[in-house]
Amino acid sequence: MELRQLRHFVAVAEELHFGRAAQRLNISQPPLSQSIRRLEDELGAPLLARTSRSVTLTPEGGVFLPEARAILARADHAARAVGLMARGDGGMLRIGLVGPALEGGRLPCLIRAFCQESPQVRVQLDQLNSMEQLAMLREGRLDVGVVRLFQKHAKGLVVRHYASEPYVLALPEGHRLAARAVVPLTDLDGEPLLIFQRHANPQLYDAIVGAFSEAGVCPDLLHVSLVKHTTTALVAAGLGVTLLPRGMVSVPRAGVHIRPLEGRLPLVTFSVAWNPENETPLVRRFVEAVLTSHAEGCAPGPRPSPGP
Repeated sequence: MELRQLRHFVAVAEELHFGRAAQRLNISQPPLSQSIRRLEDELGAPLLARTSRSVTLTPEGGVFLPEARAILARADHAARAVGLMARGDGGMLRIGLVGPALEGGRLPCLIRAFCQESPQVRVQLDQLNSMEQLAMLREGRLDVGVVRLFQKHAKGLVVRHYASEPYVLALPEGHRLAARAVVPLTDLDGEPLLIFQRHANPQLYDAIVGAFSEAGVCPDLLHVSLVKHTTTALVAAGLGVTLLPRGMVSVPRAGVHIRPLEGRLPLVTFSVAWNPENETPLVRRFVEAVLTSHAEGCAPGPRPSPGP
């Protein structure tokens, strides 16, 4: 049984006239009649009752017609789905993101616009740290990752930097430094500083600690294994101060002041990564959208709140 035969049968069943069906299908009538005969022979039952004056459906034909329509509709749907995927307009896109990439900047708006422009694409978002994303990209469990590498190894993957932003300082309300418009690193000597544990990102950790050392200061490091929002809650509780990517301060938190920092801290850098072995037109479209958006100029991140 061929799809062509099903289309021939549906056309005749709907027109109840071989001549009109042949015209609709843009074929001559003899091949159409032969196609229907072969289909009936294969099924072992007559589908159409023919006389010199009329064509009607047999009981078997009445049962077969909705099934044939359903098969053709499913085949057409499959062809459209494949066509959409080939153009990068359909399919599933699994995106991993580090938390700070979702705060401020243009990435959340870009993802929303991408979904609106490609309604046939199903987007799955997972908040994961960079190392988790790199492993999942290599294993084929993610299509695209938005990561913060800072000298981490990304063997076998393609990585393109797309944005950078500075660190700012989060202070508890009433802190002695909250009156400053800008806080130099030298003012943090001996200050309780909430910081991620070194094993989470040794290179970045060493760069941050090295920046304080270069400035001749030694904060009191309090190591935490928490997401940034939870760390900020500890700041509000007065347990210490912390460093945040500037994009994360777009949503104010009660009891926390944000101040720019003066010093040679490393920048917070964001990159988009993917596995070239699993690259598809959809992956290419999304990566291009990310890189083009930021190449054209990101919207400025939120500015630190003014001093009291």
